[in-house]
Amino acid sequence: MRVPKGETTTRFFITARASADQDGSDPQGAFSEDLLRTYMQFNEEMHRARVLLASEGLNPAARGARIARDPQDQRGVCADLELVGVAGDESSPSFARGEVAASPSTSGVHSMLRLFIGNKNYASWSLRPWILMKELSIPFEEHLVPFGSVDGEPPFKRFSPTGRVPCLIDVDRTVWDSLAITEYLAETDPRVWPVDPGARAWARCAAAEMHSGFHGIRDACTMNCGLRVQVSQWSGAVLQEWKRVDELWCEGLSRYGGPFLAGATFSAVDAFFAPVAFRVQSYAPAITSSASAYAARLLALAHMRAWYAAALEEPWRDEAHEAEARAAGSWLQDLRASFK
Repeated sequence: MRVPKGETTTRFFITARASADQDGSDPQGAFSEDLLRTYMQFNEEMHRARVLLASEGLNPAARGARIARDPQDQRGVCADLELVGVAGDESSPSFARGEVAASPSTSGVHSMLRLFIGNKNYASWSLRPWILMKELSIPFEEHLVPFGSVDGEPPFKRFSPTGRVPCLIDVDRTVWDSLAITEYLAETDPRVWPVDPGARAWARCAAAEMHSGFHGIRDACTMNCGLRVQVSQWSGAVLQEWKRVDELWCEGLSRYGGPFLAGATFSAVDAFFAPVAFRVQSYAPAITSSASAYAARLLALAHMRAWYAAALEEPWRDEAHEAEARAAGSWLQDLRASFK
């Protein structure tokens, strides 16, 4: 990483390279693994540069990134990044020396990514990017805004164009909708989706199906982490949707070997079904042992437990969500902190 001096803008040029075997072969997907390592190195260096820009009072005004065949080694790949920020002080000693931050967690400097979410007890859409970023250790600032109007105005409208959550803000960029946030993160982090093209295609299809479908489950089994509900009556349509969830989970686990839906590591497709695991816990639908074990596996993740613990401690209640849970059936347990 180098930093040109004496300019009105400060630029970082970051390059990461990976090469296949010396003979140009790619045994057992070694090149794909090198590509993944290249992306990860590239992403780490990018974050360090962004942190240093922030620490020096700089505002990144442009960002470009590409990955291509390495012009110096046609067997390899090369990832390039240019960050451009308006320099607050060209004579800054750290820039003059060309130093970079030693760690993304530099004291007093926060990630530029800000994730706005709703109540953890209810906010199934918010959970998706939150758990994805937590599991992949992508730094971000959490901003929890409770449901409910403020002086008659939707509480989320001041930061989200749709007036809904989740919403991700990256400096001067606003990214709304959980799937759009996921794809935005994937542009600079290859761990968001599986590396294998087949697994990646399947994972995207399954996540998109969850994103656009299963309306019966959403309506009949609203996410309310602290409740245990005996459903009054399962409609045929909702039972069919639970059957489809079961089929998807079992297909992914069988095809890619588990323990997660698209293989050995947590990815975006697991994040999209994370709220469904909380619904399994709350409403106890009839699903197969394999599907039940997968839901339990998600619930056992440390960050899922942290979300759940925070949900139980929230002091807020939103009547619209509470009414949906009452309509589902009899409440067997309410494990939430007392409502004040």
